[in-house]
Amino acid sequence: MLGQIMNMADKAGILNETDFMTLSEKDVMEKLERHAELVSASNISEENRSRNKFGMTLEAKLQKYYHTFRTMTSIEHTDYALPEDEYFCVNLKVKQRYINPLVIDPRVKPCDVCKANSAK
Repeated sequence: MLGQIMNMADKAGILNETDFMTLSEKDVMEKLERHAELVSASNISEENRSRNKFGMTLEAKLQKYYHTFRTMTSIEHTDYALPEDEYFCVNLKVKQRYINPLVIDPRVKPCDVCKANSAK
C-alpha cells in the first residue's frame, strides 16, 4: 500500500524521485500530511480531475489510501475478493520455497568429492 501511495504522490507531483533519495522518511510523510490537509481544506486541483474506473480522482484516491494507511488497525483475511472501491486488497499466496538441506554422508570423505569433481 505504501508503495502505491508513493507512486500516486509522484504522479500527482507531490513528491518526486529525488525526494525519495534525499529526504528522510519523516520529511516524506510530512509532505504527504501537508498535502492531505490542503486537499481537505480546498477543492481538488483541476489538472488532477481525471477519474479512474471508480469515479475517483488521483488526488481523492491518494488521500483515501494515505488516510487508510495512517489509521488502519487491523487486517481482514477472506477467501473471496472484496470490492476494490471499498477495500485495499492484497493476495498473500506467496511462492512456496523448498530448501534441499546439505547433508554429510559418512561414506564419502571430503577429498573423494574433490577428486570426483575434478575428474568431470
